[in-house]
Amino acid sequence: MKNVSGPGIFLSGLLILWLWGLLIYSNTFQCPFVFDDLPFIVHNKNIKDLGDIPAIWNASLSHSRFISFLSFAVNYRFHGLDVSGYHAVNLIIHLINAGLVAWLMLLTLSTEKLRKSAFAQNRKLISFCVAILFLAHPAQTEAVTYITQRFASLATMFYLSSLCFYAYARSRCKNIFYGAAALTAIAAMFTKEIALTLPLMVILYDGFFLKKEGKGFPLYWLVILLLLLIIPAFYSFKISNVLSGQALSGSFLGEPVDRNSYFLTQFRVVLTYIRLLFFPVHQNLLYEYPASKSLLEVPTLLSLVVLVGILIFAFLMRRKNILLAFGIFWFFIGLSVESSVIVIRHVIFEHRVYLPSVGFFMAFVAGIFGLFKNKNGVGAVREPPLRIGIIIILVMVYSYLTYERNKVWADAISLWGDVVAKSPRLIKAQLNLGAAYAQDKQYMEAIKVYTKMIEQAPNAEAFGNRGNVYNSMGAYDMAIADYDKAIAIKPRSAQMHTNRGDARFNKKEYQKAIDDYTKAIELNPEYFHAYSNRASVYRVQEKYVLAQKDFNEAIKRNPYFIEPYMGIGVIAFSQGDFVKAVDYFSQVLNLEPANVSALINRGSSYSGLKQFDPALNDYQKALTLEPTNGQVYYNRGIVFRKMGKEDKAQEDFEKAKALGYEVKDIR
Repeated sequence: MKNVSGPGIFLSGLLILWLWGLLIYSNTFQCPFVFDDLPFIVHNKNIKDLGDIPAIWNASLSHSRFISFLSFAVNYRFHGLDVSGYHAVNLIIHLINAGLVAWLMLLTLSTEKLRKSAFAQNRKLISFCVAILFLAHPAQTEAVTYITQRFASLATMFYLSSLCFYAYARSRCKNIFYGAAALTAIAAMFTKEIALTLPLMVILYDGFFLKKEGKGFPLYWLVILLLLLIIPAFYSFKISNVLSGQALSGSFLGEPVDRNSYFLTQFRVVLTYIRLLFFPVHQNLLYEYPASKSLLEVPTLLSLVVLVGILIFAFLMRRKNILLAFGIFWFFIGLSVESSVIVIRHVIFEHRVYLPSVGFFMAFVAGIFGLFKNKNGVGAVREPPLRIGIIIILVMVYSYLTYERNKVWADAISLWGDVVAKSPRLIKAQLNLGAAYAQDKQYMEAIKVYTKMIEQAPNAEAFGNRGNVYNSMGAYDMAIADYDKAIAIKPRSAQMHTNRGDARFNKKEYQKAIDDYTKAIELNPEYFHAYSNRASVYRVQEKYVLAQKDFNEAIKRNPYFIEPYMGIGVIAFSQGDFVKAVDYFSQVLNLEPANVSALINRGSSYSGLKQFDPALNDYQKALTLEPTNGQVYYNRGIVFRKMGKEDKAQEDFEKAKALGYEVKDIR
């Protein structure tokens, strides 16, 4: 068949699709790092060096997400911790996925089994409808706006690519595309575990839409099935561990979830996903979702009956509406890894429906076009206004809801406030809301959150976090009292001992602070914060040898932690070793180019070396970042005075004084 894909029309449709996606996600580029973004990106030292592939390979407990972490490492190499670059990549992946959905639909509607069907005459329109519904639906926001859940969207990109390449190779006899399908399949396997279902999906697609060549079991199906061995071979995937897994639920008050309760709960969860796709309201990052204990529980049993009914319906429709049936099977297969017997701490997450939703929208559009069809021979009405009207209305509603949902991700307070409002009993949500208030220096709001948690159910984290807030407020005795309570509950917490040490350090109880840091190191010899903080006490006490030793221990354990570099730089500066000071402040700036304190300190070190031009350059960078920083003007005035530029020096001194900085001598 000639010009099956309609390149010009298809590319024009893709352009419209991508521009629309850019519009509805235009308010996401400054959404901050939240939740798992912090351990996986912000504090993950394994992704900080793009050239250290072994570290990236070991960035997670298994290697099943190597390519995802590699993509984070690429982002970090070019954007540091500027969130806009990460969001741009996530959105590009989503736009590519929408294009792949459109291409897959075109390929499917051009197969021998469908090219003469009623769908085929509207194949470009149907393909575009499925793609734009996938693109615009608000259920996708978690996989797109939540940076870490690139795991789901990137794996889906490779998953769809592999299926598209395979379908193209089978229909056009293009052997090179078999290779492309295999490579992208392998890439999917190293992006997220959901790719385990890809070989089965390829076989299902082949059986539904492609003409069988010869008799018996096709040889290429055997090759496809061999891909299933990748996960067991590379991830130490032990079926015994999977079947006997147990975890404390992150979805309901820390209740234990085992294989049976997780599996039973998924009947309700899958129905929730379907409801979410039909009626995307009350979305939530963390659902409060109690586990099912027995199949005889009414909600669980009814959910099972409904799901079985949907599968029976798909089986019965496989000849009347093959596209609808395949879409339903896709949905269930796509969910089978995360909604089966493999125990995951959180029983429900919206990003898990990202890949399965491709099948949902395929089935939905097939249902719309199949329901409102006016047969005329083997064709159909070319311009079905009712169908187009339904799709347009849905796209507009979905797009509005997506844009509004993304506003919730605009800052940590709005996100965690939304979660707490919808899941008030989840401890993790309350802790994160309190931390968000504290980060924004809304200390009293943070204290209210933690105090309410303690009144409901005392726990170490709430006491510890409230202690952190009191510490930030300068209420050191109250902070220490809360840390004492936290340590009484969790006596082996290195972090709690370190935090109490910080409060004692601030209170100038130096020996007690050292005792706390030492205890933390005994409990966790790899806890680099304790080394760095103990070194800071030694530095204040002018025990520089001990301080540098501890700072170096901290660097050894985390070479991407800036505090020990800053500490050694300050010690070197105080001892007049300006060359060493410049070196260590430069290392801070390599890790964090916008660190104003490091710029000021390096500028002062250059001044000590009488290298006035680089000193002025550092001060100018600092003023660009903080134009109202009086200390920078004062320090720059000192440099101008050393250079004999008294007028400029006096001008900077006056600016520093006007900004409230204490200027000892401006004459």
